[in-house]
Parts: sequence; C-alpha cells; structure tokens
Amino acid sequence: MEVELELILQDAEVTVAKIREELAQHRQLRRQREQIERLPEYLAQTEVRWRDMRVLLDEVRSELSAGEQDAAEANGAAGASDAGASGADGAAEGSAEGPDEGAARPAS
Repeated sequence: MEVELELILQDAEVTVAKIREELAQHRQLRRQREQIERLPEYLAQTEVRWRDMRVLLDEVRSELSAGEQDAAEANGAAGASDAGASGADGAAEGSAEGPDEGAARPAS
C-alpha cells in the first residue's frame, strides 16, 4: 500500500510540474499578446520622440549656423581693423595663420 501511495505521489508531482510549465507558457503568451496589442501606442510614442529629436537638431543646426555667421562677421570686422591699423604687418600676420583661418576672412 505504501509503495502504491509513493507511485501516486510521484505521478502527481510530475503532473504538477507539467501543469506549472504549461501555466508559465500561457502567462508568457499572454504577456506577448499584451505587448503586441500595445504596439500602436509604442509606435505613436516613438514617432513623437523622433519628431522632438528632429526639432532639437534643427534648433542646434540653426544656432550653429548663426554662431558661424557671427564669427565670420567678427573676423571680417577684426580683419578690416587690423589691416587698417598695422598695414604691412597685418598682411604678415595673415600669412602666419593656418590655412582655414586665413580663408575665412573676406578680402580687404
């Protein structure tokens, strides 16, 4: 009798383990379905975030462009005042600058 009860208990434990595994699979499938149902919401959020990112990048680009224009105008004004004040020395200084810096100044 005791052996039979042990066998029944082992069989019950195996059955419980299988049921738990199946239950875990069902829960996982339910979570996956819930996430799939939320895909439109996720896509809408992503679209908004990318739109915000684009607005930010456009602002940064315009600020950088404005900064470059201000720097070019400042270099142009400084170059004109340097050339008028120092004459030939200003031309010598201009040749000592790097190739990019000299090219940024307008001809005076």
